[in-house]
Amino acid sequence: MWTGYLFLSIILLLATGCRLFEMPKDGEPRRGSGAEFDDELDPITSPLHGVTLCSSDGPCETPDRRARGTLQNGQPEGDWTLFGPRGVRVGSGVMKSGKAHGLWKRWSAGGTLIEEGRWLHGKPHGVWRMYRSDGQLFEELTFVDGLRDGPWTMLHPNGQIAEHMVWAKGKQIGLQTDYSAAGVRLARGQFEDHRPVGEWVCWDSSGKQRTVPAPTSRLTPAEVCGHANMD
Repeated sequence: MWTGYLFLSIILLLATGCRLFEMPKDGEPRRGSGAEFDDELDPITSPLHGVTLCSSDGPCETPDRRARGTLQNGQPEGDWTLFGPRGVRVGSGVMKSGKAHGLWKRWSAGGTLIEEGRWLHGKPHGVWRMYRSDGQLFEELTFVDGLRDGPWTMLHPNGQIAEHMVWAKGKQIGLQTDYSAAGVRLARGQFEDHRPVGEWVCWDSSGKQRTVPAPTSRLTPAEVCGHANMD
């Protein structure tokens, strides 16, 4: 299982403006495990959610100095920039008629890009990428109209694929395959309608294969096969 991770807590949206997934204090992305693994709803919260806007149209620097942009007809419009408690830029993107629409990016307090993706009329849409604190790509996934929909790939720190899965309309489907940091296949499991099903396949270090029943909770294939630390 990953030592990093998501997607995706929503409370941190209020603190940084455009979070989709959990980012702990050490700056490394993390994932949940067991029954808590990726079972939260896909977030569709606006990047400006929780920010107190200006009282009139035109250029706007919010009273708490957390955001700067333009208001039109009382709604955010055009380019907006988000700031952390010390005035450091932590996010930027485009608003249209009060909703996120277009590319948004998020940076760490040290200036490292840690998340980027597009919004469509206020919902994540298209390919989103999350990065580690050292700038290395951590995961890449696809949203359609605010729901995870399409391939989702997570990477080891050395860039090798760690997990590859597929989602459709916010639910995991099809095969998930997990790999070691050396690129060796470790485990494979099947999902239907967001539930583990069938016989799952495990490989040991010599390549020998065995099968195990699908778990009753949402464990990853690597966890089920005893490869809890895939790094």
